[in-house]
Amino acid sequence: MGTTVVEELERIKTLVSEARRVPFSKYVTVDREELLMSINKIEMVLPEEVKEAFLIQKKTEDILKQANFESEEILKKAKEESNQLISESYVLKEAEALRQTIIKAAQEDALKIREDANNYLLTLFERVESVINKAQQVIEEGKKALEDDNSSGPNIK
Repeated sequence: MGTTVVEELERIKTLVSEARRVPFSKYVTVDREELLMSINKIEMVLPEEVKEAFLIQKKTEDILKQANFESEEILKKAKEESNQLISESYVLKEAEALRQTIIKAAQEDALKIREDANNYLLTLFERVESVINKAQQVIEEGKKALEDDNSSGPNIK
């Protein structure tokens, strides 16, 4: 079987070009068995590498389809994760704003409590000072009364 692919293809061309025309059409009649036999010879003559190339091409197409599918899935998941992160980022920003508001309110409350405590202590110190001043006044009056009693009292000799 020394025929080559090119020789068999030439044989098929000759078979078709020399075939009888079907009247009033563009079609021709070809000996079916002879044509199939040439195709079978081509298949047998085709080098194994060509057959493997067809298989590799098919596998490549399958791999590309799978890769496209997986890349679409990855993009879909990435978009979902991106949306989730954006949502979480928004929640974090809201939480941070709330935290700042709470801290500010707590600082204002602490300042008010400190001012109230200072005012209370000032009032308390003023009262204590007033009591001390009154006590000092009473002591001074008591001392003066004792001195007056001592100076105007009976002179015993």
